[in-house]
Amino acid sequence: MQDLSVLTPPLLMAAVVITAIVAFLRHEMNRSRADKSAPDENMSAPVERRDDDLESRQQHHPDVR
Repeated sequence: MQDLSVLTPPLLMAAVVITAIVAFLRHEMNRSRADKSAPDENMSAPVERRDDDLESRQQHHPDVR
């Protein structure tokens, strides 16, 4: 019985660490799913490219259309 009392603190700490890791991963996984399903309120509308900006890109990168 004395051997079990010596192992209790490390086993308790291991259980706490594993629980914290599982909780963190579940939180992160749920957040990534929510990010993909619902658009973010802070996202702005797509910006149209200006013609002169496109021309300057084509000068530096000929494969841009």
